Amino acid sequence: MDLELLWVLGSLATVGIGGYAAVRLVNLFLGRMEGKLPGVTEELDELRARVEELEAERARMTELEERVDFTERVLAGEGQSRKLEASS
Repeated sequence: MDLELLWVLGSLATVGIGGYAAVRLVNLFLGRMEGKLPGVTEELDELRARVEELEAERARMTELEERVDFTERVLAGEGQSRKLEASS
């Protein structure tokens, strides 16, 4: 009976040590991943800022296109007015 108890305790110790080692390895791996994440996070933040800048530029470009279209319509209307005045 003492031999069975010794075998059970030895098995539990082996499983416990193996589990502890596995947890340490996972934590070590995750720690290395965390070490890499700040660089990735900074790059992601820079890309997000760049996207915001591009969206602002797109909005500005859209506004400028609308202004050009309006100016073209006004100038085209003035051209029609001059033609009508000249034919009168």
